[in-house]
Amino acid sequence: MRFLRRETTPKARPAPKPPQSEDYTPPTVQRVWDGNHGRIEPAFDQAWDRLTKLRWVAALTEMDTGLRIRVYPGYSATLRNGEWVPATGVYDVLVTGHSGQFTYHDAQRFLDGVTVGARAYRRATTPTEETSS
Repeated sequence: MRFLRRETTPKARPAPKPPQSEDYTPPTVQRVWDGNHGRIEPAFDQAWDRLTKLRWVAALTEMDTGLRIRVYPGYSATLRNGEWVPATGVYDVLVTGHSGQFTYHDAQRFLDGVTVGARAYRRATTPTEETSS
């Protein structure tokens, strides 16, 4: 029996990772305590663009968890005129080297989940008086 070679179209190359320049520095955020009250500096500014807002949230999450977090503009998987084109409204969120693409609101939810998960892990692994005796 003779096998027929099936014609196949060449597979498209995967989209390259977004440019992650070494000069990217997350915004510096800090908690400032005034007696019984605290605030974050710099304060969240609604006038910022969405990428800056996500980077601010990521910096806060990084401060709370100790994890390395970076946010970059997402890139689409479609090739237009021979170039990979940035997707609109999609962001790459990298947490200690692992990444995922999210919409703006999903990225915020993801970063909230990272904070909650880190706190739960810390509580579960921190010895208490009952377990340390």
